[in-house]
Amino acid sequence: MSSEAERRALDRLDNERLYNAVECALAMLAKPPEAEAILGRVRECFPAPVFFLEADDSVKQKLPLTENTAYYFSLAPVIARFIVRERFGARPKLDRLERMAGYMVQLYRGVYHERFYAVLLDSAGRVTDTVLISRGSASATLFDLKTLLSAVIQHNAKAVALCHNHPRGTPRPSEEDVRCTLDALKALRALDVPMLDHIIVAYDQAVSLRETGAVSPDLWVMQAPKNRVVRDWLKGVQAGG
Repeated sequence: MSSEAERRALDRLDNERLYNAVECALAMLAKPPEAEAILGRVRECFPAPVFFLEADDSVKQKLPLTENTAYYFSLAPVIARFIVRERFGARPKLDRLERMAGYMVQLYRGVYHERFYAVLLDSAGRVTDTVLISRGSASATLFDLKTLLSAVIQHNAKAVALCHNHPRGTPRPSEEDVRCTLDALKALRALDVPMLDHIIVAYDQAVSLRETGAVSPDLWVMQAPKNRVVRDWLKGVQAGG
């Protein structure tokens, strides 16, 4: 079986497990006939159960679900990602590409729509906050530069790493990915805040846009060369992660 076929088989298995979890939850939250009807609608209206869990409460209520039940299901993916993030600790040190990539991959567990995040670091390379910059569809999202700059200033970030996901594709950067990276590099340079990388996540894969060479190496290197986080990051890159 090819790796692609294996991945699809695992996706189907995961979907059924998640449907079973939704069914168990519905059994506790609704009467049997109603729960069965709702589960049927979930299977009919959403391509995978995670789309139902990630949907807005207003969408869930059209199934129909009560407001409280819709809210309950909206918490499931948030709690799941929070549990995974807790393994890294409250303020993990992410001064190496390998550590940063591992941290970013878990942000997209169960996420089937594109999301842009900025991971903000202090002078020691520790996370001060992870900010959702924008969210979009299963195939695209707009990069919000104003939100990024506002977050950097508000949290007094000393360095930034961007990431977004390709839910239905490969982690290969697109022309739009390169363009928004260039825009961010230029804007952050004016604030004297270096951007360490822009990482693209697809399933469990994470690709460094910096390492692909899609953006001129000079544009990365000229950023705040005396910045401690930049020095540590470059050491990690030269050492192979």
